[in-house]
Amino acid sequence: MKDVKYAVYGCGNRDWVSTFHKIPKLLDSKFKESGAICLAPTGLGDIAAGDIFNDFDKWQDEALWPALGGAKESPEDEDGLEIEIDTASRKTILRQDVHEAVVVSNVVLTRDAKSKKRHIELQLPTSITYSTGDYLAVLPMNNQKTIQRVLKRFGLPWDAMLNIIAGGNTTLPTKHPISAMDCLGS
Repeated sequence: MKDVKYAVYGCGNRDWVSTFHKIPKLLDSKFKESGAICLAPTGLGDIAAGDIFNDFDKWQDEALWPALGGAKESPEDEDGLEIEIDTASRKTILRQDVHEAVVVSNVVLTRDAKSKKRHIELQLPTSITYSTGDYLAVLPMNNQKTIQRVLKRFGLPWDAMLNIIAGGNTTLPTKHPISAMDCLGS
């Protein structure tokens, strides 16, 4: 695996003591033994900690993307691709201090099909507290089939880029290119 570049992120559950992070650590050691080049420190998440998405995003933003953006080509590759990587995190793009929560309960409270009112309980990341009066925004992950339908309806290709010009109060990213898939997806 000489000259093969790699990065490993593994997710496990500390309750399974004998196998906790065994596979990602094994992969990392086998890649190194085989001569591969490690681009970033191995990232390890713990499902039992309840913050796996934020842990991955942090590793991705702080270790993986900088490693990929900072990778220099060797002189013999000078005629290859030149790639500029934007290492801005989702916080910057969405102009919010974004954290991910888990929906624990989602119960419909009304019988009226037109105005469904719900009681939704969220499990916040352990580093976040919520007090009465705090602001909470819900940024859902939309279904890919629904996104495809919207793109088709408006005649947009899957790889369309949007540049939203300011126009009123919005939390959408303005004056910054964003893919239609990202904007419609989350």
